[in-house]
Formats: sequence, structure tokens, C-alpha cells
Amino acid sequence: CRVAAMGDDARRFYGVQFHVEVTHTPHGRQILSNFVHDICGCGQEWSAGERVATLEEQVRRASRNRRVFFFVSGGVDSTVAFTLATRALGRERVHGAYIDTGFMRQGETQEIAAAFRGLGYDLEVVDASDQFFKALDGVAEPEAKRQIIGDMFIAVQDQAIARLGWGDDWVLGQGTIYPDTIESGGTKSSAKIKTHHNRVGKVEEMIRAGRVLEPISELYKDEVREVGRKLELPKELIERHPFPGPGLAIRCLCCQAEGIAEAIPPIQGYAAVRLPLRSVGVQGDFRSYAHPTLLWGGLRTHGMLSEVSSLITNTQRESNRVTYLLGCRVHQASRVWRAHPALLTRERITVLQEADGRVRQWLRDENLTAAVWQFPVVLLPLAADQSAGETIVLRPVESEDGMTAHVAPLDFAALDRLTARLMELPALDAVLLDISHKPPATIEWE
Repeated sequence: CRVAAMGDDARRFYGVQFHVEVTHTPHGRQILSNFVHDICGCGQEWSAGERVATLEEQVRRASRNRRVFFFVSGGVDSTVAFTLATRALGRERVHGAYIDTGFMRQGETQEIAAAFRGLGYDLEVVDASDQFFKALDGVAEPEAKRQIIGDMFIAVQDQAIARLGWGDDWVLGQGTIYPDTIESGGTKSSAKIKTHHNRVGKVEEMIRAGRVLEPISELYKDEVREVGRKLELPKELIERHPFPGPGLAIRCLCCQAEGIAEAIPPIQGYAAVRLPLRSVGVQGDFRSYAHPTLLWGGLRTHGMLSEVSSLITNTQRESNRVTYLLGCRVHQASRVWRAHPALLTRERITVLQEADGRVRQWLRDENLTAAVWQFPVVLLPLAADQSAGETIVLRPVESEDGMTAHVAPLDFAALDRLTARLMELPALDAVLLDISHKPPATIEWE
């Protein structure tokens, strides 16, 4: 636009036409600091240590002497929120429950139960996988999946409350953070990008009734981790890669009809097709649901791929995400990319769990766990021929707060070694690398 920033020194009015608050804006934090401290004259009278005490006092006020039923996933958000509530109210008033939905990562339930035992918490582990799979039978649309999963958490909660015999004198505790609210369209000026499981209709009803406790709902991910350090939580919990509440259910794409990829003209030396599947993105601050583009050939450098990815998503509104082919069983000359009907089944989730497990082991073997902020592994009902094979998408990203993200520039030789491990799985036809930034793509595909 013609005016990116403007000011009227006489009246002390200042405005900018870009997102100063996102981590990828050069000097954005300095611009905010100048405004708050130099223009508005505000001082900084708080510290991270004082924030913990403030949060605990907020928990005591919000609970109003009621007990708290707390959903714990093992991720940093719910762990920090649960710990704050327990410190503020005492163990006798806070009941922590971990729900195994059947969409957890390989060995995750056992790891989290052991970690909480190590902290001295008596965490209830509920196997509700049969209920979740039954509720999601035949469902393909991403928003529908998220809504059903959120409703199922409430159903499991109600069953647990009945077992505990608590009556009505309790509130629901959640590890909701500020980006969850923003992306769910929960503020006056935000559009709904995707409904987080902790913002479905039944939870919103409980919020309006004053029955929900969310100790960290105004914090971003990096702030939550800082609070976790002040609480002296173990490093392996604080620095754990973020994992969505709906789990692998939203990393396992579904399709109800067959489709064939659309060939598009080569782009700067890369062959390209538009895939017959759709993924969620955010373009112009609004939700998009569009077709990913698949590239192969050309230069295998992160700089060039990033440039081409931005070019495609900026000029082709039909695409909000770009992937690059790392490996395929089918020879290029006979390759036809097809989407085939597939839904959420235990068999498909098992394939995804095995692939995700291999990725996590590869990160440890290559000493790369700390090199990425998050590494979703996504299963697509996409085959490179007439088969009903599947395709894995690798989504390594760098971020601080999850609001924006860049592709993590991992070494291609190391990615080739990972691809070889994944292609040992007989159900897989191909491995792709997601080379999209956020925006225009979201970190998760659904």
C-alpha cells in the first residue's frame, strides 16, 4: 500500500498497516516497545516470577472454592495450566485426566503417564479410543472432525464426573492459549480459521456459564514455556513439540471421492500439479480451504523452493500450500497422482503412527529435535498410480509462538535418509516435504 506507517506528532497519533506483533516482522518488537514505553509512557513493572503468582491468584478467584476437572494432554500448555491450578488450589481440589482418543502418537500415552508419575501427580488415564473412532466413523470434513472431537471430550468428561460423584460443584480446566482463541474466531476482530477442540459449542456454553477455568488463555506459546521454567517443570515437558488436542485425527486427511491431480505449467524449472485434496490455510487474515500444489525436479535448495512456494501462493489463489516430492515408488513417466476414498480407520492411524514414530526417532538420531519447533507428519489418501497407497507429508517448521512459522531448512541429505526409512513401510507410495510458510498455510493441514 502507499502508506505503510504514519504519525501525527502534534496529536501523538501513530498507526501501521502491517503486523508489527508477528515474529517475522523486522524490528516489530522494537516498534511496539517504542509505542508502549516512549509514546504512551508506560513502565514495565512485572517479571516472569511475579506473573506466576498473579496467575495463581487468578485461578483462586476464578475457581470460587469449586473443584476442577482438568484435561491434560502432556503438552506444555495443559501441563503448565494444570500445575498452576494444582499449586493454587491444592491436589485435593484438582483432578487431572488424560484421554487416550486412539489418535495419540506411538507410545505417547505410556510416556505421558510416566512423566506425570515422576512429578508426583496421580493422573487418571482414560482409554476412550472406541468412542472416538465410532463418533468419527464416515466423517471426512476437517471442521466436522474438530467439532466432533471437542464434543467427545465433553462426553468423556461427563462420564468421569459421574464416576467421581462431584455433582455440579466443579469447573472444567483447560490449557487454552491465546492463539487457540484467535484461530477459533473467539475475539471481536478475528476470523475463524479452525475450531480448536477447546472452543466447540458445548465448551463455549460452559464459558458463558462461568464453568471453565483457563489459567493461561492470554499467553502465547513462548510465554507458556517461560512460566513452565519458573514452575521448574522438567525440560522434556516444557520443550516438547506442540501436539494438537485432536491428535493424529487432523493429520490423517480423508477423502470421499476419487480425484485426479490437475497438471499446471512448469514453474521456474519445477514440474507441477495441483493435488485433488484440500488443506486449511490463512490468507488475508481469513480461512482458506484450497488445493496444495506438488512440485518435483528443479533445484533442491531451500532458498529456491521458498521463493517458488511464495510465488505460487501469492499468484494462484486456488493454492494455499506447496509441497515438494522427496521420494516415490512409481517412475516419473507413468506417474498419475490420484486421491482415493479413505476415512479415519485404525489401520490408517496405525500407518501414520508408525511413520510419525520413525520421524521422531530420525530427529533423535540426527540430533535435530531442537532444530525444529514442531514437526507434524501428515497422511494423505494420495497414490502415484492406480493403487490405494498412501502419501506421507513432512512438515518441519520454525516458530516462537505458533502465530507465524517458517519452513525449517533441514539438510536434504538427512531428509533423503528419512525418506528411505519411511519408504520401507509397504502402505506408502510417496513422501512429500511441505515447503509452505504460515501464512498462507497453517502449520497443521486440517
